[in-house]
Amino acid sequence: YEVVGNIPALAFCHNVLGAVYYYTDEFKMALIHFKKQEVLCGHYGKAVAQINLGICYTALNNFEFAQQAFQSATISATAAAEESLMVISKGNHGLACMRDGNMKEAQAHFEEALEKCSVAGDSMGASIILLLLGEIFCACGDDANGLFYFENAHSIAASNRTHHLAAIAAVSVGICRGNIKERQLLLASSNAMGKQLGIKDVISSMKTRGV
Repeated sequence: YEVVGNIPALAFCHNVLGAVYYYTDEFKMALIHFKKQEVLCGHYGKAVAQINLGICYTALNNFEFAQQAFQSATISATAAAEESLMVISKGNHGLACMRDGNMKEAQAHFEEALEKCSVAGDSMGASIILLLLGEIFCACGDDANGLFYFENAHSIAASNRTHHLAAIAAVSVGICRGNIKERQLLLASSNAMGKQLGIKDVISSMKTRGV
């Protein structure tokens, strides 16, 4: 394809080779092919390549480069007017921020992705993003808001018969409700003993109990 100058076919080959290397955990080799794909494509193909670059950088724990790649992917997806690619880019950008411990920025990206899901009518994407938002709130000790997102994720997934997502959401709802009940019991017990228990003590107690 390179010899005959078939650019679309060549870009496709680099995409496939990048995917093969990614799934065999050879992330640096995957980066080489996705970078080659990036320069050969228009806005749509460029966005795909940049998303894949970001995913590879995330796998290598290079979160700075990952976020740069996802930012570029969002720009390319916007230029291509592809809502689905914007959702994927924003969602993965949020995941990279989560992995890097930046929960506020992750939340912002997930909320933008959720808005794009609404525009695109992407119910499966919405369920996934709602699950991730629930995880963020629970990781920050806010089980009440986490429960809100998990319940909405379950509702959407169940109504659209995406059973695997509905099952994950149902488990998350159960864990959240258990944590809230545990917290209420601990606070009630401490008050009965005349000791005021702070929220950090409650979270610490749940961790030691394996909740």
